[in-house]
Order: sequence, then structure tokens, then C-alpha cells
Amino acid sequence: MKYLGGQEIFLNGLTVHPGVIYLLSSGSTVRFPKGQPIYYSDISSHFLSARDKRKIILQAIDISYTFPSGIKGLRSLSFSAEQGNLVGILGSSGAGKNNPA
Repeated sequence: MKYLGGQEIFLNGLTVHPGVIYLLSSGSTVRFPKGQPIYYSDISSHFLSARDKRKIILQAIDISYTFPSGIKGLRSLSFSAEQGNLVGILGSSGAGKNNPA
């Protein structure tokens, strides 16, 4: 990455100096004084989507899970994610995120 602008921007929390070449590695984030950050995954998915004609889509429809104790872990979860997007599963400790059932 080479920045030629005049604003102060940050790459992974460090100041970017105009005219210097920086390695934009996987997981990197470019932040500006105002506006939304740019993530490495946004950039890579843009280039990958231009190259690929067919896209893989992960689609989960109406997923539910009940623990053996009867407590509801998931209630009708539905989502879809297109190839190149990062999907995270969040939940409290012991909520069943790692349950292979």
C-alpha cells in the first residue's frame, strides 16, 4: 500500500507516512480521521469477486439448538454469507458454540 494523500491515516494503529510503501497483510485495517475503516478482507473480496464468476454462498435457515437440560441455545437462527466474507459466531462461555451435535 502506498498513500499519497495529505490526511493522517493509520495502518493497524500506526501512522502511515505519505509516499512510503507498506505491506497490507491479511487482517490489516486502514483507518481515517472520519468515516469507516477499510479492512483487508474488503479489498481482497473485491478483487476475488471480479475474478470469480461463480460464488459460494453459505446459507443457514431456521437453525435451533436445545441443550440436553432443555435450555434453548439457539432460536430460529437464519443468515447467509457470500464467499470472501468473514463470519463469526459469538456467545457466552458454555453456550454450545463448539458443540458438534
